[in-house]
Amino acid sequence: MNNADYVRELRPLLPAEAFRPDPWAYVPVTFHLAIVIAGWVATRYVPHMWWPVLGLVVGNSMSILSFYAHDVSHRSVTTNRWLLYPTEVVLWGMIFVPATLWRRVHGTHHAETNGDHDPDRRFLAEELTPVGLVAAAAMFPSRKLRFNIVCFFYWLAFPVRHTIALLYPGSSKPDFVTAKPRYSRSEKIRIGLEAAGILAFQFALSKFVHGAYIWVSILP
Repeated sequence: MNNADYVRELRPLLPAEAFRPDPWAYVPVTFHLAIVIAGWVATRYVPHMWWPVLGLVVGNSMSILSFYAHDVSHRSVTTNRWLLYPTEVVLWGMIFVPATLWRRVHGTHHAETNGDHDPDRRFLAEELTPVGLVAAAAMFPSRKLRFNIVCFFYWLAFPVRHTIALLYPGSSKPDFVTAKPRYSRSEKIRIGLEAAGILAFQFALSKFVHGAYIWVSILP
């Protein structure tokens, strides 16, 4: 069965309320955004010894916001196009992920789950080139590397590896990704603009928080 078959079979069996957006999610989103911004501002007024503590507080709220970003991208918070895309840009941008890149990669993952074209699946045996083998060992837990902690950095590599794959011409891709979604020209332009916006914001933030940048942006 493909994705369309699943939708056709399961949709009539699910209640309508399961698909209704929950705009009240903007309340905790706003609350945690306020915590993050307050943490950034606080770095200018508290002693340096408190910066790691602020980093933990900011990081906690950022992690929560990333889960809300996922819900927003699935249209379970709002379907209003004037709110949807700006919310995605802000929430994903805080963790260095261009919103349109996430839309395309994660959307393809759901449409092709564990299929050959799923960009989030595990590597197949024939894909374990030297580069693929390193990527598979680094990003996924395995019996042979029981105490591998590098896989916890999966999401740090996510925007980098998929952005690099995007730059490859046509259907070609680097060996450190399992699959590459199809991108339209407009999507590529939006991803470029979003990435530039993320870099510009992070540069401005680094100037605002001065020496606390590592603690309240990179660490979170």
